[in-house]
Amino acid sequence: MNPNVRLPVDTRQCIEHACARLVLAYAHFADSFQDEAFAALFTADGLLHRGDGPLVGRAAIQAAMGLRRRDAVVRHVMSNILVEVVDDRNATSVSTLTLYRHFGTSTLPVPMMAPEMIAQYHDRFENTSEGWRIAERRAVIAFKHPDSTH
Repeated sequence: MNPNVRLPVDTRQCIEHACARLVLAYAHFADSFQDEAFAALFTADGLLHRGDGPLVGRAAIQAAMGLRRRDAVVRHVMSNILVEVVDDRNATSVSTLTLYRHFGTSTLPVPMMAPEMIAQYHDRFENTSEGWRIAERRAVIAFKHPDSTH
């Protein structure tokens, strides 16, 4: 908690909840291949940093998500979500991702494998006319499976 932010506790908690929910919705929409809903989590000019370069704006984000293989089971397991409220219009967060992916089928269950990677997401959020949205997301990979294609 940032002691310099002078907001009522209930306001701060609502912002923290809204931003943590965006972190979880990102994982859910990515895992369920809901590309349009995924892109809508970002601001209109949102920035998603990826290994193959940054994506800017919802259209670019949605288009890139649409190129993913659909014969897969993917799970972004999110934990350690820590949201810091900057003010009533801005917040940041750090969270931990454990990524599991299995290609070749989308039929459950698939064989259990080691995680493909463990990374930290660093997010910046903005309160827009549409509500809280991700303005920027950057991943820092901590552990990576040798066979990872990510």
